[in-house]
Amino acid sequence: MDFENVNAAQLQGALDACLGSLDYSTSQDLITSVVDSSIWNASSRETLRRALETLVNERYKALEELLGRYKSVAGWMGDHRILAERNHQLRNDISSETSRMNTARAGVNIAAPANESAADREQRERRQQDAQRVVNGIRDGIRAKEEEIRNNEAEMRRLEEMINSNI
Repeated sequence: MDFENVNAAQLQGALDACLGSLDYSTSQDLITSVVDSSIWNASSRETLRRALETLVNERYKALEELLGRYKSVAGWMGDHRILAERNHQLRNDISSETSRMNTARAGVNIAAPANESAADREQRERRQQDAQRVVNGIRDGIRAKEEEIRNNEAEMRRLEEMINSNI
C-alpha cells in the first residue's frame, strides 16, 4: 500500500498543528469589531461580517471535519503498520518453530533394534511419546500463530478499505 511508509505519529502531529491553527477567537474578535458601528460604519460592513461568519461557521468547520477525518486515517495507518510488523514476526517465529518441530520429529521415529529387550522397548516408546507431545505442542503453537496472521490480515484489509474510503 502507498501509506505503509507514512510515519503515522508525525502525520497526526502535523494534523493536530493544523487543527490548532484554526483560530476561532481571532475570527470572532474580527466579527465583533466589524459589527460594532462605533468602530466601523460603512455599507460594506455587513458584507464583511457575513463573509467572516461564513469563514468561521462553514469553512473552518468543514476544514476541522476534514482534518479530524485525516487524523483517524493516520491512526488507521499506524494500526496497519503494527499489524504488518506483527505478522512479519509471527512468520519468523513459525519458521523457527517448524525447524524445532522437524528436529523433534526425529525422536518420534526411532527404529527398534532387532534384539531390543522389553525394558529398552518401554524406554524407547516413552521417548517417542515424549517427542510426539513436543511435536504436537509445537504444531499447536504454529497453528495459533497462523490463525493470528489470518485475523491480522483480515483486520489489515478492513483498515485499508477505511483508509482508502477516507482519503
